[in-house]
Amino acid sequence: MSSDSVLVLSYYHPWVAGGGHRPRGLMSEELLLSRQVCFLYIDGSTPPAALRDRWQMEPHAGNLHLARTSADGSVVFEGTSKTWHGSVALEQLFDEFSPAIVRIHNPSKRHLPAAMLAQTRSISLHYDQMDLWEAFTAQPWGANAERWYLDNADLISTVSRYLADRLPDKRVAVIPNGVPQSFIAECAKRRRSNHGEPQYEIIYAGALWPDWIDWPLIESLVESTPDRQWCFVGAAKPPVGEDHGTDAQAILSRLRSRFNVTVMEEVEHADLAGLLVNSRMGIVPFRRTPVTLAASPIKIYDYLAAQIPALCFDTPEVCDLHNVIRCPGPPDYLQAINAVLMRPSPDHFDIDAITWQRRLRQLDAFVAQCAPLRGRA
Repeated sequence: MSSDSVLVLSYYHPWVAGGGHRPRGLMSEELLLSRQVCFLYIDGSTPPAALRDRWQMEPHAGNLHLARTSADGSVVFEGTSKTWHGSVALEQLFDEFSPAIVRIHNPSKRHLPAAMLAQTRSISLHYDQMDLWEAFTAQPWGANAERWYLDNADLISTVSRYLADRLPDKRVAVIPNGVPQSFIAECAKRRRSNHGEPQYEIIYAGALWPDWIDWPLIESLVESTPDRQWCFVGAAKPPVGEDHGTDAQAILSRLRSRFNVTVMEEVEHADLAGLLVNSRMGIVPFRRTPVTLAASPIKIYDYLAAQIPALCFDTPEVCDLHNVIRCPGPPDYLQAINAVLMRPSPDHFDIDAITWQRRLRQLDAFVAQCAPLRGRA
């Protein structure tokens, strides 16, 4: 395999929303650079067949080798790989793929053997800390494994300064989340075909089941703005093993009863573009907790890609983002809603800096800087 070959270890399937966004975003850019990527996941979710078929038409899709790590440690390849088929032993995969680097996106216990094997073979380990995993209510990837990854990784990146500050004795690169250039282009196309006023004033696009969503705030805002049209789009049912105990269905039922609220099931990313450009602003109404303070909310970047302002809970991680309004409390959200609606037109800006292409460049630069410092035998 190429010296640019990358082995990615992720709990989530890359085509599954939520936890799959960041692994897929970086992987897609690597494929565009003609790198070979072997992507091992654990989650048993089945992505839509249409999405899988469309992905296989993407440039350099033949460089992707997608497989699931089974409970017995073997690697079971899907039809996306032209090199391996069916079950392959981990040692054989390392022998034949010869990764130049192993990138880990989740602290999964099941992937520890692969990380340890890479270590014994003097292959660089890169741990990409996507969230404050230890504070999650549910941890289907397995608890108490992250310490090993943090102690043994040659390179560590995080999505936020909050996470980096928790590792004072480590050299860490802060690389926030991003958005695909293809999604930016789709938003632009949908915007050009849009005529008339946006259908929604405020939209929330994202998972509706997590316990970090501030539902009392949302219900209060909806009640306080009866003349404003709201749209909530996302999955209300949690994935297997990730139930946070929030009765989102009951809350959404109450919201549906209001004439100014539309609730939709999760849609594909391309279709989300149409909803976003048909809205005046996006909202990220999270509770301020260690989990959310450590996050780099993907939905922020989706809103910015659609060139609509983002109203966000008070987190320093969005300070440097143009067109994001931090809202410490309910009055601030209401004030921001009114201020945005008074604008004659959307505030357009350059969004190249938040693409996954730019994020991969930042990551590549960090890897290059650290290469002389790793000192592996």
